[in-house]
Amino acid sequence: MALMSWQDLSFNVRTEKVGLASNYKLDCYVKEYTPDYILIRSWKLYGCWITGISESGFDASAADNLNQITATVQYDKAIPE
Repeated sequence: MALMSWQDLSFNVRTEKVGLASNYKLDCYVKEYTPDYILIRSWKLYGCWITGISESGFDASAADNLNQITATVQYDKAIPE
């Protein structure tokens, strides 16, 4: 719900209204880790907003089935740290 609420701030599909950039653009971090959780790289992303969200098919009857959510994030600028 948090991701969908953030996306709604930039464009509300129900009302077809575009929001103010000052309300939906946020600064974020992307961190890349090795399989044993050692940080290799980090970027600070400026002016981020979500342009798309999708969910995988989730089957609650399968014990090993996970619900996967994919978000597409646009940004104005990225700086490695």
